[in-house]
Amino acid sequence: MLLGFNTNIPYNGNLYHIQTEDKGLKNPKIITCIYLKGKIITSKKISYANIVRQPDCKVRVKKLMARQHIKMMKDL
Repeated sequence: MLLGFNTNIPYNGNLYHIQTEDKGLKNPKIITCIYLKGKIITSKKISYANIVRQPDCKVRVKKLMARQHIKMMKDL
């Protein structure tokens, strides 16, 4: 399991918290949630099961996490 990303973004008078996490090799998913006042308002989940056995899996997962986190910030 890799360390995730957390970002607070003020937008339109609200403070949104965006969190991206890796669920680990036994549950190979990356999940990003956007929170407003402690409640999830949207989320995105992707699987990386297809790269679990690759030698560069950790590097690739970290890149996928960063990409997904940045996309969710832009979508906000």
